Amino acid sequence: MTVPDSWGTPNWIVGEDLYDFLCFGYHRGFFCMSQLAFKSDVTLQALTDPSWEPSEGHHYSTGLVLAKDKLPILEFLRLEMSLKPWTDSSHFAVLQEQYGPRLEFPSD
Repeated sequence: MTVPDSWGTPNWIVGEDLYDFLCFGYHRGFFCMSQLAFKSDVTLQALTDPSWEPSEGHHYSTGLVLAKDKLPILEFLRLEMSLKPWTDSSHFAVLQEQYGPRLEFPSD
């Protein structure tokens, strides 16, 4: 995933494959993943902890709280693809370490 307007690291590995990516969004969907570039700790907690609760107003506007109209789509994906949620945020760090060095960027 690339977040062009990030302040630091714009590129993140958000799944080993499509299934892993979909499992990462199991609890909150996918829009909020862009917040990894700005508040990675909170975003990882929200994406991996089903009991996470918003504590700040921006949690709603950044997608960390799933909009009710998106829930049927997410439920469909969960059921049809037998998704299993990520239960440990350390998987994210493993993906960065394992696949991050493989990213290639065009030279100017």
